[in-house]
Amino acid sequence: MTKKFNLFFAIILMMFFVFAIGCNEEKKYSIDISEERIIVLDDVLLNINYSSIEYQDITFSFSKENVAFISSGVIKPTNPGITVLTASYGNVSDSVEIVVFPNIPEVMNINEKVAFQKNCSYKSSNNEIVEITSNGLLPKKGGECQITVTL
Repeated sequence: MTKKFNLFFAIILMMFFVFAIGCNEEKKYSIDISEERIIVLDDVLLNINYSSIEYQDITFSFSKENVAFISSGVIKPTNPGITVLTASYGNVSDSVEIVVFPNIPEVMNINEKVAFQKNCSYKSSNNEIVEITSNGLLPKKGGECQITVTL
């Protein structure tokens, strides 16, 4: 009887040990945004990897909320600027710099002013072709030039 009791007690003890170890196991959460910087001219799908988390449980926040927002994993630009997007869950997070450039047309009509955002500075490589005015770009004659935008 003692051998059976010792065997039974050993089995119970071993089951308790296995259960206790299994209950103390921590789940490892991870969030990884693949890029270090994302240049945005139009909607961009965020390349994010995560484990042991449901996508809907990840919180997204921007350092400057007026530059862009995220919807269903797609970064949508609202205003030119630079912001940092942080994806987080609990104490696990990852960040990426988001750069939103203004949308400047590649082709402009002569003497038709193209409005631009005030929070950027613009420079034309040839003011005889495209002049930078106080509130927009003014194409003056045909040709090509480079417009440099600084955020």
